[in-house]
Amino acid sequence: MVPIYCVYADSHLYAFSMPGKKIEWMRGNPMVSLQVHEGGERREWKSVVVDGRYEEMLDSVGRDHAWSQLSRHFDWWEPGGLKPVASEVSDHSPHVFFRISIEQMSGREAKE
Repeated sequence: MVPIYCVYADSHLYAFSMPGKKIEWMRGNPMVSLQVHEGGERREWKSVVVDGRYEEMLDSVGRDHAWSQLSRHFDWWEPGGLKPVASEVSDHSPHVFFRISIEQMSGREAKE
């Protein structure tokens, strides 16, 4: 499992990542599942599983929309913005902006 930051807007989850296995796998099979977990105080938690379809934001309008949704939150870029291996310098961003079109959601929570 690879952690990413995502944001919910207009019935989609928006996220971004550097190229790698996660992106390769989603390109190969766009039907994906994503688990969102939120811990609370003591032993409280919430967990949601989203099933949906992966879609890359390939044009500047789509990328700008994803950026505007994600950038509303502090440190949104940290989990997906850096790759632990050095990459060649280029004149374009290797970041992949994408969204998950939500088809089904389920969830649970626990409270003391």
